[in-house]
Amino acid sequence: MADATRSGYRRSYQEDFKSAVNEIDTAVQRAIPQLYPVYDNVAVLMMSWDNDNIGVRPLEDKLAQIFTHDYNFTVERHIIEAYPQIFGSLESNLMRRLLEFGSRYDAPRTLLIYVYSGHATSGVNYDQCNWFGSDVGTVPHIDWLACRSAADSVRSDVLYLFDCCCAAAAAIDKKDNEYLVAAAMETIASSNIILSFTNRLINILQAQAGTAIAVPQIHAKMIAEMTAANTLMEATPIHVGATTKPAIVLERVVKVSNEVKGLRVADTKGSGKVLVSVKIRGRASIPNAQKFQHWLLSNVPEEVESVKVEAMFQANSCIVYFTLPIEVWGSLDGREGFQFVDYVNSHNLWQPVPEDLGYGSSTGLSLRPWGSENVPPPRTGK
Repeated sequence: MADATRSGYRRSYQEDFKSAVNEIDTAVQRAIPQLYPVYDNVAVLMMSWDNDNIGVRPLEDKLAQIFTHDYNFTVERHIIEAYPQIFGSLESNLMRRLLEFGSRYDAPRTLLIYVYSGHATSGVNYDQCNWFGSDVGTVPHIDWLACRSAADSVRSDVLYLFDCCCAAAAAIDKKDNEYLVAAAMETIASSNIILSFTNRLINILQAQAGTAIAVPQIHAKMIAEMTAANTLMEATPIHVGATTKPAIVLERVVKVSNEVKGLRVADTKGSGKVLVSVKIRGRASIPNAQKFQHWLLSNVPEEVESVKVEAMFQANSCIVYFTLPIEVWGSLDGREGFQFVDYVNSHNLWQPVPEDLGYGSSTGLSLRPWGSENVPPPRTGK
């Protein structure tokens, strides 16, 4: 299985177009759930350090206020003591707090959100997630991966919101939970409060004002802003979806009858797209490609933008490039054969010439700019 927490990973294969289509179908259903759980309770544990030298507290306060007033979530805080007065290691003290928080709120139809703000590193081999409060001098640190089991061992749905460097390292060998974090496992997050992940999260949630939005849609909005002019973020946030569960949807907690099982997600998609490649074992024919495109046009739900085949190349295998909504990529990333290329704002700006669409021809695939199919080349002289 490919590692979705890194910016790149070894390419593998999908066996055929049908397998690739099924993977996309599953990702769409998880990323943009038509029906989603209505939580009876949402509890948030916000974690930061007593020796914090970034200045995270003002943003923590603002995020806590939005969670409390706009979303009716229960919010608790845990200040990590760099030099604890109570006997025990930093990890054991944090695990006790996580277990206590989980035991108090864990229940069906409950969402637990864990928020961390501070410093972090992922180790030399990117196989750790070490938290610390200050980057000045030698300071104590916590190995989050050694503590995570205390947070994961619940029946409730779990969402992690981490604003720190190398934040995606927290999702290494994860359970079936969801992550929205500030940076990839080898990337430095912004230390500027105004440009931070938390500040952008606050702006999005504040604009939603308690109305429903799926976590992949929050991620898509962040990326869309980054690819637009006058971006307010430095590092690229990462979304890692659950393996089998649909995406978590954040909305104001209200008391509803037991008969109400779910509501339709509001139309709050982001506007960005991801260019993705998929490597399919064996040689694919043009009819198969046309079937693939037909399925994409006819089966993607209205709540997401079109998924479109952009290019196809033949080698010993078939390589297909296509664009899909950022929301969907968060649920597809890590699947065998699929590879992130880049975030884009358009479809392919070049169009294949129809008469040259034959694989195996001596000239290959001829390309011309859009709108120039019947325009002869300009004369350059006599």
